Amino acid sequence: MQKFGEVFQKFRKARGLKLKDLAIAGLSISQLSRLEHRKTELTVTKFMQTLDELNVLLAEFMYVAHEFQQTSSAKLFAKLEAGLIFKNKKYFA
Repeated sequence: MQKFGEVFQKFRKARGLKLKDLAIAGLSISQLSRLEHRKTELTVTKFMQTLDELNVLLAEFMYVAHEFQQTSSAKLFAKLEAGLIFKNKKYFA
């Protein structure tokens, strides 16, 4: 499994974004840089906010982080996100 910071950096660069483009309330450029260089971790809330700013679904992020292998947790994340996005109970069956 790749480290989250490395995967985050790949997504950010692929989208042509700079760290300052992703800095949100309560999350500084330096903190994002430390995340990318594996010197810090984020809370779940901040991590999800950052993925939202990056326009990346958690399931997509986890798929890449697990070297393009869909784990059972990634499948669960995909179902949860689909259910939340479409607000459709069939995804939770």
